[in-house]
Amino acid sequence: PETQAMLQRLATTCCFLLALVASADLRAQCAERVLVSGYFSNNVHIYDACSGAFERVLDDQGRIRGAQALRVGPDGRLYVVSENNGRILRYDARTLDYIDTFIVTGAGFDPTGVAFGPDGDIYVGGYTADSVRRYDGTTGALEATVVPARAAGLNGPDNGLTFGPDGRLYIPGYDSNSVVVYDPASGSTSGFIAGGSGGLRLTRGILFEANGNVLVS
Repeated sequence: PETQAMLQRLATTCCFLLALVASADLRAQCAERVLVSGYFSNNVHIYDACSGAFERVLDDQGRIRGAQALRVGPDGRLYVVSENNGRILRYDARTLDYIDTFIVTGAGFDPTGVAFGPDGDIYVGGYTADSVRRYDGTTGALEATVVPARAAGLNGPDNGLTFGPDGRLYIPGYDSNSVVVYDPASGSTSGFIAGGSGGLRLTRGILFEANGNVLVS
């Protein structure tokens, strides 16, 4: 009986040690992070992608005011939309160090969403302006207002602004409870999902699935 008990304790200890090794190995392999924008906290919060543990905030210099969309651009940099001071800030996506204020939209626009077009330009939705602007992807200079105010009934473009697999720009209308689509090829804007369709209210996020469906929050 003593030998059996000793073997049981030894087996339990070995299992515990193996679990610790596996856990440590998993933690060593977890090189990913989860970044979450906090509108009212005026910051982006960084979490360990394996455990969900909070690590730190992105910016401790007060640059972010009303954090909205987060996107990694084709240049590998992290773009943060700061709605309440009308800015799009850039950070190094690997080190998370601040790089620069890339776009300043000015008063009365209130940027929420940002999307990178196949043309290399940057498209920014303005909640208060009810419109979408195109900025030069290299210099950040304003090029044009591609979606005029209230086009196709758009009201309050939100942070889910995204290009679909068809190369068109899909724009959530938060206050119009709708989704509007802009076609860069023709320059036209039209309705895609009618306001309130299927009970849709306060539209924000858009995600295209591989099967052709589109999910809208």
